[in-house]
Amino acid sequence: MTGGQYLAATYAVVFVVVLAYVAIIAAKLARLQRETSELVELARARRPEPRVAERVTRETTSRA
Repeated sequence: MTGGQYLAATYAVVFVVVLAYVAIIAAKLARLQRETSELVELARARRPEPRVAERVTRETTSRA
């Protein structure tokens, strides 16, 4: 093998490693987004709906 072939092989290996790293990070990000959305849904399901008087008071105070 010539020097150019070694260089090309090295670039190919580095490219594959970087591609694998990006794929792993993307999979982790997708999993974290899915888990976060599940946690938000669970939190919303556990929180009781405010009564009408509380909602009106909260809306009035937040506008001021």
